[in-house]
Amino acid sequence: AVTGANVLAISQDGQVYSTNRDNGTQRWRFNLGGSSDLAPAVNTGFIYAPYNGNRIYVMQDNQIAANPVSDIELPANLTTSPTFSNDVVFVGVGEGADARVVAMKRDNVNDRRTFEDPQSRLLQPAIGQETLYVAANQVWAVDVNFWQNIEIIWLSGDVLNATTPPVYAYPGVIRTAELYVADASSNVYALDANTGARLWTHPFGSQVSMLAVNDAYLFVAGGGLLRAVSRQTGQAIWTVQTGGALSGGPFVTYDRVLVVTQSGAVLLYDAATGSVLATNTFPSALNAAPAVSQDWLFAPSSNVIYGYRGAP
Repeated sequence: AVTGANVLAISQDGQVYSTNRDNGTQRWRFNLGGSSDLAPAVNTGFIYAPYNGNRIYVMQDNQIAANPVSDIELPANLTTSPTFSNDVVFVGVGEGADARVVAMKRDNVNDRRTFEDPQSRLLQPAIGQETLYVAANQVWAVDVNFWQNIEIIWLSGDVLNATTPPVYAYPGVIRTAELYVADASSNVYALDANTGARLWTHPFGSQVSMLAVNDAYLFVAGGGLLRAVSRQTGQAIWTVQTGGALSGGPFVTYDRVLVVTQSGAVLLYDAATGSVLATNTFPSALNAAPAVSQDWLFAPSSNVIYGYRGAP
């Protein structure tokens, strides 16, 4: 995770490391006593670090050290990193019938509510306006105010067993706002974010692992392929081979698409045509997802974090 000039990573040695973005020097480290495959998250100056399956350590950065704030225990193992809306922290926990969304007040993490409809592992939710979009065996739009009541705004009848976290886009190009998600049928769906109505379906042809969106296109990755799909029509615009499964991305702007493969290849494409604009390769394979902040790319490999900066 990246916040300002501070690069954060959780290591298998049970430590959270804070590294200076510009020179790679260690700012501080904090002993969690456990590790996690989930990324840390930052909100209003507080760092949320998942560890030991069902715990989140909350700390505050004071430049030379991390000040402990709270140690949160969840009822089951975490399946998502924290997502934030106003003063509420949302996390997905549990597998199968035990899967649920836990909502906690940021200032009192013991004040909680749960959404228990999912029947399979949750993917990272999306938040748009005052709505939480939950993807698991189905896709739900739920009002974020769990303390008033648990209000399901809509439940999609089209998406079954989601394979990608939902992507929320506002403003939409067909409706006021749109939601994009892929499922186990290898289809990608564009939904009206306010009603759940299906706008179009795109058959990708293999399991989709990642989605990203810019103003004109939805970028779909999976099976060693990257494809640009028109947000207006759901039709393929271009498809390229990435040479392997992605570790991270697509990271997109209005005219560029950046992907990083698990083998360490970095590929930069023209968003409109799919033409390769630049390539690079990390010295070793990656073992976790990279992060992008402004013109910086950070990628973790074994006991190293690589920091690359875009050329002017």
